[in-house]
Amino acid sequence: MSTTATARRAIPAPPAPTIARIDRRRRDAHAAAFAQRVTEYARWLPPHEAEMVRGAYQAGQTAGQLAAIARVPTYVVQRRLRKVLERSLSADFRHAARQLERATDLPAWPPDPGALRGASERQIHMAVLRAVFIEGLSLRAAAERLGIALHAVRRHHEMARLEMQAKE
Repeated sequence: MSTTATARRAIPAPPAPTIARIDRRRRDAHAAAFAQRVTEYARWLPPHEAEMVRGAYQAGQTAGQLAAIARVPTYVVQRRLRKVLERSLSADFRHAARQLERATDLPAWPPDPGALRGASERQIHMAVLRAVFIEGLSLRAAAERLGIALHAVRRHHEMARLEMQAKE
């Protein structure tokens, strides 16, 4: 019976400096700037997500307090908050928000069933931007919510991605 030698693992690299290692004044300034940026983008979020972000970053409520209000476990609020922040701080979200701010003929949100069937391409494009990048819906869920074909949602999604790449 032969024994096999176990391979030794490499020593991990030292951890990257964290915010806790930054002096207090810089940490507070970073936190204040981050909170301001997050709450600024919150106006485009769906109402329930915007309330959660404002509660955490404007009112200073903890995830436990927000969970008690929503009557869900704390980890659910933490996960939702993390996903909302990832989405709202993304370049896709910012691009979609800028497009929606500049638009003059925004369709009603949420759209009535069948309301986009006779709409212009621009209105459909704005609705797809809002559904996919702002609301965070999948392409299939966006097609169902908007009442348009999945192919049309994919086309507008791809058009938005190309616009973002062109601006970079």
